[in-house]
Amino acid sequence: MMNPFGVCKNWREKGLMGKSVGEFLVIPSLKAHRSSSGNFVLTEKFLSGMREYAARWPGTVTAMVAVRDHPDSNLDHVEVKPGEQPFNVEAVPVEQKEIVRRMKQADLVFGGPLGISGVRQATVKEYGLMTRLQITAAGAPHLLRRWKRLAFATAAELRWRRAARKLAGIQCNGVPAYNECKSLNSNVMLFFDNRIAAEDLIQDEELQQRLERLLSGAPLRLAFTGRLLKIKGVDHLPIIAAELKRLGVRFEMSICGGGESEQQLVRMIQEGDLTDQVCLRGILNYRDELLPLLREDVDLFVCTHTQGDPACTYLETMACGIPIVGYANEAWAGLAPLSRAGWVTPFKKPLLIAAKIAELDQNRTNLANASRAARDFAAQHTFKLTMDRRVQHLLTCLSQLS
Repeated sequence: MMNPFGVCKNWREKGLMGKSVGEFLVIPSLKAHRSSSGNFVLTEKFLSGMREYAARWPGTVTAMVAVRDHPDSNLDHVEVKPGEQPFNVEAVPVEQKEIVRRMKQADLVFGGPLGISGVRQATVKEYGLMTRLQITAAGAPHLLRRWKRLAFATAAELRWRRAARKLAGIQCNGVPAYNECKSLNSNVMLFFDNRIAAEDLIQDEELQQRLERLLSGAPLRLAFTGRLLKIKGVDHLPIIAAELKRLGVRFEMSICGGGESEQQLVRMIQEGDLTDQVCLRGILNYRDELLPLLREDVDLFVCTHTQGDPACTYLETMACGIPIVGYANEAWAGLAPLSRAGWVTPFKKPLLIAAKIAELDQNRTNLANASRAARDFAAQHTFKLTMDRRVQHLLTCLSQLS
């Protein structure tokens, strides 16, 4: 049976990293902008990934980025000064024929326009079709415009699938994308995008201390972290809390993050007389504030995401040894059985999430076992290990005909 993660435990010893190969050209969907001094400005998340490619790829690594006039809404912008990164950065050419010429120069192209003859190319697949349509529909409240966008998104997906059959490889971020792609291409791998370092994993002693409190029968500590948006289902959280209160469950719920639904949550918490149970903690610094909170003061993550994007939230939560109870969106419904780190409940049914939490409150050994499984799964999928597997897979693409 094929390993979906593409793991070869002794791939370095087999010499895959020692071979001299040509250029690895990355063409991301992310756009750069220019600093006042004319340098590229990109996100630290993107740059960290490029550094990992450069550390593993046995040849030149280049990022070819489109340039926008103004900064985007990301918060981790970094100016890329000449020579300070272990990879090259260049702008996407203006003319299409120059883009094609540049792509043909590389040994392997990752991303960019698909279906160009004479280019050996791999790409990333982020979303399954259902999730893509959910995101599209959420962004178009008017019925006619929504149907037009859904038709366009479906046609684009069909074009992508035709081109995918000819790619040298596809890397799928999450189970839904993998399930859709494995019948399209013979060189497909599954990964879970994250930035978890080994030191981010909760240690045995720390986890055991938290589980001892859990098993003592102390009030259950619940949490949600992320953007406070309707598409994340955050308006369901006070409904869940109210039902838990009605059921007599002793609990505390922390909601961490900010966004357009924050004031709605404030009103729902006040109107539901939930101020003693539910706390809005605002936007927390990930390493200095959020990680300590999760590791020390959370027993169960409540995931109300109403669409299945492969959010980093899942793996980052598991790294803290926290199990997840959440809706059966594509991403969590695929990840839950693979990780054994939580429970899936019917889609958009907040009362049923509350019922499952109440059940777990009475069966805390199940929560403890899932906590350990969550940490163990995250340990197998840290950023470094994931990048090892991804570059190994990309090297196998070199044997594919262009």
